[in-house]
Amino acid sequence: MEKEEVSIADCGRVKSMITCKFKSGYESFLRHVASAAVVVRNNEILMIKRASKLHEDPGKYGLPGGFVDLDERVFESVLRELKEETGYTGKLKKLFWINDDPGRRNQVVDFVYLVEVKETNNVFDHEVESIHWFDLNNLPSKEKIAFDHAKIIKLYKKWREEKFSLPIIGKDKK
Repeated sequence: MEKEEVSIADCGRVKSMITCKFKSGYESFLRHVASAAVVVRNNEILMIKRASKLHEDPGKYGLPGGFVDLDERVFESVLRELKEETGYTGKLKKLFWINDDPGRRNQVVDFVYLVEVKETNNVFDHEVESIHWFDLNNLPSKEKIAFDHAKIIKLYKKWREEKFSLPIIGKDKK
């Protein structure tokens, strides 16, 4: 089967998804792909406070992460986003969860990695107001956490206790 080409110019956002028209005339709705980093050291988790000027969940706390860039591998994106949003360089430890729940905001497919941080330059980008290390037993309230990141943290804490096999693919372990 011949692979069809599509140019970025032929794509637009409809109902929070990407819609593309291929050269053959075929149109398709595509989902976004993102990555997130779960960084824990000394029972503290690294979170960012999203800038108040952002369109989605401004001023809320979240895990470092974001959309995968064109021509970028998912594992590369999580390390790039970690560096951009926190200043930390990191090392991938394990793929934790592929969250492909179509009920997620904007239907984004999220690849969540466990990451170990190395060093920081203490510089973060315009999307971030500040970075914080929170004790896993003393997190901000669920209402103050962006997107479904409270669910990711809850699942991580469950995995630490039960050590079920990873990665989790699709539905989370309730």
